[in-house]
Amino acid sequence: MKKLIVKKDYVTEVQGVFEYLVEKFNLAPMIELLNSILEMILSSVNTYPMLVALNKLLEKINSRLELFRKVSIL
Repeated sequence: MKKLIVKKDYVTEVQGVFEYLVEKFNLAPMIELLNSILEMILSSVNTYPMLVALNKLLEKINSRLELFRKVSIL
């Protein structure tokens, strides 16, 4: 699905829903911040129980994103 995003001086073509949302709401800085936080958390995992706890957290986040994807109209 191709969509066009028109901002003041330029037009951007996006391929998917996620890319559309990132461009439309200018979420790139927030995603970079979340990515750096996730990298920091992953670098501190050094035991199996910490890995299991992190896996549960990531599964919970993924299920919420999946729910958002199911109910979105884009």
